[in-house]
Amino acid sequence: MGILMTLISPFYAQSDYDLAISTAAEQLAGLHNGTLVVRIYMNKNKADLLQKTIQDPATSEEKRKSLSHLLKTHLEDRELYKKNVIKAFRNEYHFSKVVFIHDYDQKKLANGREAGIFLNDQGIVDPSIKMESDYYLLCGRGNNDDSFVIYAPNGDNMPTHFPNKYNRNIFEGLASLFIKDKMANYVRKLDGLLGNRYEMWKEVMK
Repeated sequence: MGILMTLISPFYAQSDYDLAISTAAEQLAGLHNGTLVVRIYMNKNKADLLQKTIQDPATSEEKRKSLSHLLKTHLEDRELYKKNVIKAFRNEYHFSKVVFIHDYDQKKLANGREAGIFLNDQGIVDPSIKMESDYYLLCGRGNNDDSFVIYAPNGDNMPTHFPNKYNRNIFEGLASLFIKDKMANYVRKLDGLLGNRYEMWKEVMK
């Protein structure tokens, strides 16, 4: 029995690999014809906590002024970040359609294409913007504010072999120190990775 399993196990392994590739290719084809929903990290909890502390009668006037300045800076930074994300994807992402939402509105995606949560290019919610496809994947912040990772609509990781993020090698990491717009570079690399894998898997997708 042991010898038999040794002989047939490579076939099982190949079968599992082919299934994994097929699953990832199917998801990638779906995205190519569908929409990437970019979930923009806004750190709303921090803003809410600062606002709550500022409004607390027990907070001293001196502390209130300090926190108000901190809140103002935080909100300005997040708005700038949001506009940079939208700009980077508008300029560098071409693999599929793309829409943008605040991260705290993700649950409202269950309302479908007319959820009234999508952002215009100025980062403002515009109810007239609708998702043009039923199939979508989410894209959120990676391990830093400049990188991104793609994941399933329910928040799960994408299947094995799906090109869900771009990982720099050590040389690219060093070179990135001299790149002014790191976010645009990440988005451009992710877009290229998706496109290259799509071309590679065209036969599997038939």
